[in-house]
Amino acid sequence: MKLDLTSKYILAIVGIVAVVGIVVMIMNNSFSTLSGQAMMKSTETGFCTDSDDWYSHPTEMKGTTSGNLISRISSRTDFCSSDEVLKEYYCENNDIKSYTVDCSSEDMVCSEGACVPPGSRY
Repeated sequence: MKLDLTSKYILAIVGIVAVVGIVVMIMNNSFSTLSGQAMMKSTETGFCTDSDDWYSHPTEMKGTTSGNLISRISSRTDFCSSDEVLKEYYCENNDIKSYTVDCSSEDMVCSEGACVPPGSRY
């Protein structure tokens, strides 16, 4: 059976649509399996994870937060903006938010994305 040019184009388009559909199904399935994890906060509109959210003092542990940031999927890692100031990222309503922490107010210093006792390194 010999296919004419139009049939080849239609077959190619159907193939592309099938591949895109399979990729979308795989992506949706991988996000839904994450919803069972303790750190995952998920709704139909998005998701957000924070690797140090489980810890009772998240500023004392360097963490990475992934999720929605200004309507895009993004990832942010806690960091020290100075020897005393920590920028801590967290999840709120499936969005990445942040706040600053003055580590020196708790007699600590900022080192590698966490507030730690002076003289120690994270």
